[in-house]
Amino acid sequence: MLFVASMWLSRYSYQEIRFCSFLNIPMLKRVLNTMLIILFGLHSVGGLVAASLEYKHPFSQGKSVAQFIKESKADNMLIAGAAPDDLTLEVLGYLEKDQFYYPRTKRFGSYGIWDMKWRHGRSTPMSEVLQEIQRLSDERDEDVIVISARPVEKIILPNIPDVIAPLEIGRAEDENYFTGSIDELLMTKRSLTQEEILKHFDSGIVETMTVDPETVLAMSFGEGEGDTTIDLSNYSNHGVLKGAKWENGKFNKSLMFDGTAWVDVGNDESLDLNGTNFTIALWVNLRGKPNAAFVAKDEGLGERNKWFLIYNPSVKDSNIAFHINQPGKEGIWINAPWHGETFRWYQIVLVKKGYSYIFYVDGKEVNNISITTANTP
Repeated sequence: MLFVASMWLSRYSYQEIRFCSFLNIPMLKRVLNTMLIILFGLHSVGGLVAASLEYKHPFSQGKSVAQFIKESKADNMLIAGAAPDDLTLEVLGYLEKDQFYYPRTKRFGSYGIWDMKWRHGRSTPMSEVLQEIQRLSDERDEDVIVISARPVEKIILPNIPDVIAPLEIGRAEDENYFTGSIDELLMTKRSLTQEEILKHFDSGIVETMTVDPETVLAMSFGEGEGDTTIDLSNYSNHGVLKGAKWENGKFNKSLMFDGTAWVDVGNDESLDLNGTNFTIALWVNLRGKPNAAFVAKDEGLGERNKWFLIYNPSVKDSNIAFHINQPGKEGIWINAPWHGETFRWYQIVLVKKGYSYIFYVDGKEVNNISITTANTP
């Protein structure tokens, strides 16, 4: 604005300035224009210096909050600003997102609008702000990240790591071998609905599941012979049998694991579960009750990248567990009660939906655990 004003004043000739004889002095005009230009220059330099200092030493928490969201693989989620608009906008700029949701004015936008809605909404109690965010979450059926200037309960964000290792059926960490049979193994990169889980319970893997572009593994084990089991999904993540034997299954054929066998499915990137909702569903028939993995993707024992779904009878009332581990971070165990009997088929389903892990047995929900309550056995 100062630059425009200085240019505007500099274009006036001596004869054009008549409203004030004091300004008709040529020397004063030159001094005034020079001062305006100098002020604009200082203002520009000051802005550049402030921007560089903000880059090196953030004056606010906007940059660190945005970095935390990115590291948590949550920058694609819907974000709502429970803090005042100016504080929320700092995060928006660093995330390079198009827009946030502003619950105080109940609208989306890439910047705050200081109108009557803003004037009335800025005094909205935090309880009502959070209620509005909950309404939006329910309406869209998705989780929402809330940015608030007030202290909130610390939330653990256990990222499922990118594991550079093959997905294996029937063992984890080169041990924890499963003893029993597995049938109708399904993995999708979305949260199956209750209706879809019941369909898997009634009929196993059906065609609508195999053609779903979010399905990354669909093994019905219908071959009944050979050293390979076919993945019916579009990704062709076929498995190589490592000692597993064919036998009758829940719906057709299945694979029998004797406590030393497993199936190597390979390490295709489609099998990575990092940063996504997902579902793992399968039928199991126990022949013994040691700690045993149903399905796993791990880089070995110890503090290495891994995740696995395991039968864990050593923990009282927590016989199904999903484990996540990253080097340098505390491992997360997410448990659910299940008292499975041997020589009986059970449907086991794990659904990750936002920050919740939901376990189902035979089509019925047995536990719904927020990651804030995940525990170590």
